[in-house]
Amino acid sequence: MGAALMLTIGAAWAAAPGDWAAQRERMIHPPKGDVIVIAHRACHDEAPENSVAAVRRCIALGADGVELDVRHTNDGVAVILHDHTVDRTTDGHGAIADLTYAEVSRLRLRAGAGGPAAPLTAEHVPTLDDYMTAAKDRLWLVMDVKDGTIPQTFAAMERQGMAGQGIFFYECASGALRASVTPFWSKAIIFPIIFQEDGSLTDALAHCPSPTGHMAHVKWQTSGYLEQAAPVLKDGSVRLWVATMFSSDTDQLDDGKAVMDPASVWGKQIDAGANMIMTNAPRELIQYLRDRKK
Repeated sequence: MGAALMLTIGAAWAAAPGDWAAQRERMIHPPKGDVIVIAHRACHDEAPENSVAAVRRCIALGADGVELDVRHTNDGVAVILHDHTVDRTTDGHGAIADLTYAEVSRLRLRAGAGGPAAPLTAEHVPTLDDYMTAAKDRLWLVMDVKDGTIPQTFAAMERQGMAGQGIFFYECASGALRASVTPFWSKAIIFPIIFQEDGSLTDALAHCPSPTGHMAHVKWQTSGYLEQAAPVLKDGSVRLWVATMFSSDTDQLDDGKAVMDPASVWGKQIDAGANMIMTNAPRELIQYLRDRKK
């Protein structure tokens, strides 16, 4: 009961514009009962996936951050698009790497998660700079860099004065991915991704470092995996990130089940020590956390 009563989310912890240091402190030293909400591909329930409108929707909802997908056009402009082609999410066709930015900028985004039946909107594919401008001092930016340009992406954040708002990750078992984030190890927030195959969560936390020494993004397939790490997680000092978009990452405890019975999915993971959740259902998660607080 104590953790539930002390639960804090979203707007309750929102930093004042220009004061991102408070959010960084919150990330590194989790307050008791704190849960950070990250919207996967931004809040696309009422706006196109990965759009500036979806970023603004997340701010209005009280989400803490957004996950975004970075790719580059044929002439080197960083844009936000998940797929390697523009087909699903826009009225265009072809690989983003084969199109110039002038061509991409003329495309219109489809509503929600896209698809041929989704209506077109007035939104366009945003550049990385567009996206950062909309989120500056307001949201964490979880950077999923799709085309191997992690150094360039971080450099763009530095130019915008937003290095401290970036969240990057590397797979625990991948030396190459770890090397890609090493040059800015202490400037951004870095999470190791720990898979169940990496061994027990307790052991993996000890040998998969983060700059602060107590962060992890976990993916598992066996019931009880989180609970086995209770001795390490019980004090709440670990910022433990789970992602509930895909059932294969959370032992079938995914968003589809969560929106029907949030306590059995999000609540179970929070009780086991998770205090950062990435989801395709940020509205429902935020509402659940508010209800749980009561």
